[in-house]
Amino acid sequence: GSEGQPLPPLRLGDPERGYLTEANLLSVSLRLGAEWRTLGLNLGLSFQRLERIQHQHRDDLGAQVLAMLFHWAQSEGASAGPGAAQGEGAVARLVSALKDSGRRDLAEEVEDIVRLGTRKYRDSLHRVGL
Repeated sequence: GSEGQPLPPLRLGDPERGYLTEANLLSVSLRLGAEWRTLGLNLGLSFQRLERIQHQHRDDLGAQVLAMLFHWAQSEGASAGPGAAQGEGAVARLVSALKDSGRRDLAEEVEDIVRLGTRKYRDSLHRVGL
């Protein structure tokens, strides 16, 4: 397996609408249970991919959830293309996929996290006088 390989740093989103970090994804993953597969499908992962993830981490639900989220996040980043914001609109996709999976509570939490991030970004712009 590819254990122990550090994942590239993750910044999903854009400065205007906020970012999601690895830490944010981790906290989301800790709140997900068996519905992680539904969420994966709603995020556009193939059934085969989800089967593989489940097989790779068959004794560890937490690892399954994280693997699914990171796989999604990396494909979001990769599909952005060179020079594009990594995963622009990804946050909105995650939020609506969570709602579609019956986890409106988590969707709102993600929105809150991101909103805090955007506010910090704006504040920092004010400080440097932009």
